[in-house]
Amino acid sequence: MKKYIPMILIMFIACSLNTSAQDLISLKTCYENALDNHPRAGEKQLQQQIWQLKQDNLNSAWYPKIEAGASALYNSNVADLSMSLGMAPLPGIENYLPSMSHDQYKLTIDINQLIYDGGGRQGQAPPGRCSP
Repeated sequence: MKKYIPMILIMFIACSLNTSAQDLISLKTCYENALDNHPRAGEKQLQQQIWQLKQDNLNSAWYPKIEAGASALYNSNVADLSMSLGMAPLPGIENYLPSMSHDQYKLTIDINQLIYDGGGRQGQAPPGRCSP
């Protein structure tokens, strides 16, 4: 029995040195630690920048848009009305009709401005205006 006393005493001292009171952690602290240690926690600033860019894109729909277009067309055959109108009761009318050109050109410029979107962009007011 005497040889067990020092062994029990050593075990008791070793166990008492390692034991300490546990810290109390609230549920709020757990949530905060989970948000801080989440793998995407560092991307919070990037997410804010992405959101701001999306807002800017939605607001840019209110700005006027200018579009330009051009086309060229060459017709190998064109309608000749002088033969058809030569048989008309008005003599000489075919001389007053110009012949049609074989080539055609077209240039267009379109300007579009969104005035009312019918509530398509909920919460998006035009720039410089207050939200309803």
